Amino acid sequence: EREPTRQVVAHTGGMAAMDLSARCDALDSDIRQLHVGLVEQSKLLVEMKDDVKLVAEETAARVEQQQFITALGKEHEDVKMHTERLEAELASGAKRSHLLWELAQSQEDLLRADVSKVVDSVEGL
Repeated sequence: EREPTRQVVAHTGGMAAMDLSARCDALDSDIRQLHVGLVEQSKLLVEMKDDVKLVAEETAARVEQQQFITALGKEHEDVKMHTERLEAELASGAKRSHLLWELAQSQEDLLRADVSKVVDSVEGL
């Protein structure tokens, strides 16, 4: 009577062991797939890190370029204002020179008139 029970227990235990082994194999396969996936993700993260570093360097270079352009723009504005100021001073100087020339012409005309009067009065003597 016990022999069939032992056979049933052995058969049931063998089936359970086979089922457990199959489950372990399936879990092992899942773990291997997860490991492969993690390795691939790790490689992608390293590539992304390199891309992020490259973008950060490019951004820093662009910021530096923009600061340089901004500084050049300010220098251009400063030069433009200085040039306008010099042009205004030059125009003022040219106006003064013209007024001095007119004054010299007037004084020359007056001097000629005075000389002419002196000459006329000397000739009238």
